[in-house]
Amino acid sequence: MKAAPLLEIRNLIKCYPGVLALSQVNLAFESGCIHALVGENGAGKSTLIKILAGLFPPDEGEILLEGNIISISTPPEARRLGIGVVHQQTHLIPDLSVAENYALRLGYPLGGLRNISWRALKSRSALATSILLPSLDVARQAHSLSGVE
Repeated sequence: MKAAPLLEIRNLIKCYPGVLALSQVNLAFESGCIHALVGENGAGKSTLIKILAGLFPPDEGEILLEGNIISISTPPEARRLGIGVVHQQTHLIPDLSVAENYALRLGYPLGGLRNISWRALKSRSALATSILLPSLDVARQAHSLSGVE
């Protein structure tokens, strides 16, 4: 007997004024597999990803996680559910460090007296970047990075 998909999309519809962006989209994502969305410009790939990331609500349809219907209304909620998105175009604040840009997305760790724990922030962001960019100094300002760093 085949296991249920980890993440399933059923009959998803998204409309914008004058545009049907997604029409009855059905997809299933299996655990332990790599999946790719491929299509022409305007096919709805970005709209679908933004719905899964909690940036836009669908107009109709269901999203199931491990067989349970879920609603994803915000990016932090998507991350809490284990849904992460690496956007094609990143928006960094050039005068902030890598660690500070990381914190803008995931929150600043707090220490004593509810002050920002800079040590924890540097440690947390270094851990997050260590797999792909182990030599990246998270204290560097974003404007000093090249596109491949």
